[in-house]
Amino acid sequence: MTTVDETTGDAGAVCPMSGRIDLDALGAGFRHNPHPLLADVRESESVRRVVFHGMNAWIVTRYEDVKAAQVDPRFSADLNNAPAEVRALPWVAGPEALGIAASLANLDPPDHTRLRRMVNGAFTTRRIDALRPHARAVAESVIADLLPRGRVDIMADFAVPFASQVIMALIGVTHRDSAEFHHQASALVSTDPADAARLPQALAWLQAYIVELLAAKRANPEDDLIGGLLRADEDGDHLADGELRALTLLLLLAGFEATSSLIGSGLLALLTNPDQLAALRADPTLMPGAVEEMLRFDGPSLMSLMKFAMADIEVDGVTISRGDPVFLSLSTANRDPRRFTAPESFDVTRAEGSHMGFGHGIHRCLGAPLARMATQSAFTVLLERCADIRLAVPAADLVYRTSPALRGLQHLPVILTATT
Repeated sequence: MTTVDETTGDAGAVCPMSGRIDLDALGAGFRHNPHPLLADVRESESVRRVVFHGMNAWIVTRYEDVKAAQVDPRFSADLNNAPAEVRALPWVAGPEALGIAASLANLDPPDHTRLRRMVNGAFTTRRIDALRPHARAVAESVIADLLPRGRVDIMADFAVPFASQVIMALIGVTHRDSAEFHHQASALVSTDPADAARLPQALAWLQAYIVELLAAKRANPEDDLIGGLLRADEDGDHLADGELRALTLLLLLAGFEATSSLIGSGLLALLTNPDQLAALRADPTLMPGAVEEMLRFDGPSLMSLMKFAMADIEVDGVTISRGDPVFLSLSTANRDPRRFTAPESFDVTRAEGSHMGFGHGIHRCLGAPLARMATQSAFTVLLERCADIRLAVPAADLVYRTSPALRGLQHLPVILTATT
């Protein structure tokens, strides 16, 4: 049986044809460092049966296979094509009960094509670029409050409040709502049994919040993202109320979770690779490429959202049967030596692009431009305002949380020294 050291997360060898791997049973060690075990899978039996967040599924791990599967129409994102046992899982049933399961992430063409085209008109490059000064101002304000304290938790004290204020400014929501929204939404994306008891209350709160928000925006339309969605029109076709609710919640969740998780994992990569931190400090023009390397090396997406085989599909010599759930291991593909040179090394000067930190194909993350801009702004301010940033605890002591789509640090205690 494969074992994972709870301290380091190092996995033993995975033997070919050794059966299903219960990733849930591997516990904190796998959450801390899933890369060694998944790399063993990629190099031995690259398409493998697993148990992941209570679901019996397949994982696909090699770069070319992961890339191809994301544009293969035989793999469906639509929950209507999911087996009954998948739809019964609390973290799947919750969004369906809320009426927001049919979001961009869970639709196939032609429904996805129609919705994506309408949303693209509201989610413009101009709107993202116009938000850059605000993102920097938010980062400046948050870090200014932290510097006198010295020791802080980057996740709770910087990454989450920064990410929430930026996404809420884009969408047009007051950031005063951010703490309560984050608390309630965390139950919706969690697969921790401890969070199951508060899921009904969280669903009710989120339902009421989104309904009230959209009603207020309709009454007083503004030039923000929700205003753009309310005005979205494609040949006389408007977004239905359920589509608006699903999109609004998806964007808020993505803004909180993905961007804050990327800031945490990106900073940890810099702190555990001090030569790369020094290189970035010496040449701030490396920042855009450094953020891409953060996404490749240890981005927030461990796996893609689940897919469902619409036919018997052969991947790397393995037949995935019709109806089977499939996860595409984006993080493992991003470390595939067939695609990247020295993939286990973190290199802010890396010239190789085409990572899949935001996915690929029609379900590529809609918020990628926002996450890039926000993360660049956050790290620019951190490095300008902090002469030194050091881990306050050993890296081996850090604890990760994980959902089916995202993996991020629960806490990241550091000691900040202000620039004089």
